[in-house]
Amino acid sequence: MRLRLSTRLIIGIVLIEALMLSLLVWNSVRLISSSHGALLERTVLEESRLLGNLLAPGLAFRDRAHLQDALNLVTDSRNLVYAEVLDRKGRRMALVGTPPDRFIPDPDYASASVDGVFDVEHRIDLSGQQLGTLRLGISLAGVQAITRETRLQNTLIALAEILLSILATVALALMLTRSLRKLEQGAHALREGRIEHRIDLDSRDEIGDVARAFNAMADQLQATLDALRAEHRLLEQETERLDTLVNGVHAVIWEARGERLDFDYVSGQAEALLGMPREDWLQPGFLFQRLHPDDGDRLATQLHALCHHPEPFNLEFRVFRADGQPLWVRAIGRVDQHDGDCRLRGLLIDVSEQKSAEAHILYLAEHDPLTDLINRRRFQEELEHHIAWARRYGESGALLFIDLDQFKYINDTFGHGYGDECLVRVACCLQRSLRTTDVLGRLGGDEFGVILPRCNREAATQVAEGLLRALRENLVGFGRHSTSVGASIGIVLFPEQGTDPDQLLAMADTAMYAAKEQGRNRYYVFDAQDQTRDQMQAKLHWEARIRDALEHDDFVLYYQPIVELASGRIRHYEVLLRMRDAAGGLVEPERFLGIAERFGMIREIDRWVLREAIRQQAESARAGQAVTLAINLSGVHFD
Repeated sequence: MRLRLSTRLIIGIVLIEALMLSLLVWNSVRLISSSHGALLERTVLEESRLLGNLLAPGLAFRDRAHLQDALNLVTDSRNLVYAEVLDRKGRRMALVGTPPDRFIPDPDYASASVDGVFDVEHRIDLSGQQLGTLRLGISLAGVQAITRETRLQNTLIALAEILLSILATVALALMLTRSLRKLEQGAHALREGRIEHRIDLDSRDEIGDVARAFNAMADQLQATLDALRAEHRLLEQETERLDTLVNGVHAVIWEARGERLDFDYVSGQAEALLGMPREDWLQPGFLFQRLHPDDGDRLATQLHALCHHPEPFNLEFRVFRADGQPLWVRAIGRVDQHDGDCRLRGLLIDVSEQKSAEAHILYLAEHDPLTDLINRRRFQEELEHHIAWARRYGESGALLFIDLDQFKYINDTFGHGYGDECLVRVACCLQRSLRTTDVLGRLGGDEFGVILPRCNREAATQVAEGLLRALRENLVGFGRHSTSVGASIGIVLFPEQGTDPDQLLAMADTAMYAAKEQGRNRYYVFDAQDQTRDQMQAKLHWEARIRDALEHDDFVLYYQPIVELASGRIRHYEVLLRMRDAAGGLVEPERFLGIAERFGMIREIDRWVLREAIRQQAESARAGQAVTLAINLSGVHFD
């Protein structure tokens, strides 16, 4: 029985359609499976790279909490089986999920389909240095389910198509061919990474469902990729901010290990600090090779103590730059200990200018700026030291108090500039006439002090004679004017005549005044048996009263109105100082200010007057009665 042509045509069409549908089903499943696999591979690799960048800062600072938080961000992923972060030595730093007992990374999707989990291993680097490893396990169940579903749907569609009428077969074949072509285009677009491509099918049949499922999957992948890109942009921004912070501060950010402070990381400022590349910093023993020899033992001791008793630290030491110049640096930071491993991290700051300023300030605090001699405070410290030394070793010493004769006449006649020049010449002359072991200081105004260690009475008088002779010979008619400079010198011996520095200065001062009373330009040795003792006791009495008044606030201010005669209005008030005595009476300033100037207490009195006057002025201003005050300050203070 021969079949009709139409039947054969229909059968042929049906067979061809069946064959073609089978091929289309197979091809679409193959394409979708292949594209899903390729997409999954790229997505997994991209996710691991982005996640590795996100984990790098936490791994660099070994911040387990930061690493765990970063992993927790990806735990909601339906395909994530596990994620594990290992440090450079293979120690686990953070974990989500359950990794396999024996980890073997899959080279591609095909090998991963054996156990249904795509195992990926990604190396985490920062600035070219490996910090650790990220291991991920991604489930293939979703991809395999979609592939199975696609295969099943296409098979059902093919069977349904075969059962349709021959007439419908041709139309349906055309429709299926067109729809499958769109599916194929979508599969190719997905395989090529064009996730934004969508299949344009509005039909409500299975092909349309596949297309919509395909589009939904593409939408999900697009959303995931957009989220990863957004996270990547945020990570890049944070990286830029961190880079700006690290390289913007004028300090070296560093991390080191052990008591030898071997650096594992230094920021870009390290090159500018010592003029040496960062690679040199990372060499073992770099710091101690550049360390100043005077600071090596001290720093080693401090680092040993820190590694055994971790605490925040602030260390200062000197290192040599590449050009050989020493540099003061300050290392501040903290110490961490894990399993006996001592890790230090912090900042390294150049404090050379600060150290220089501190040394300069210390020098200014102890020296007279005009003559470069030590000032009264430092002179008294030196005197106390030499008294203690003399008492300990049974030696004798002498204190000379030198006051220039008629120096006020020089200042008043030729001006303070010439007077300052004269003081500098006197200081140089005295310095040249003394031994290197003697101590010379300017006590204030035109007064100088000399400490002569290991010196008896006879030697002290010889030194005094030599100083007077040097002043007469070297300071006659110098400079622009024809003047001569003489001096009166008071001498006191220690510890024979006293051991208290203030008392010895008072004795030498009294002896100096005795030399002036005997005709000036001479010396006088203090004698406790003559009338100078009474003068000294009187000065010491007033000195004690002044110090007691400063300590117990026994000064009082009076405000004398200054009136404008033309208008009768009070223009301002002059501040007048008085001191209370033990009975509550008032002591006039001329009785104690001279003693205060000679014993170096006038600055404290001036400061007290300023503080009290400003306080009174502030109270008047708050009461709505603002006043103008005129305050008298000591000329010694200005000098």
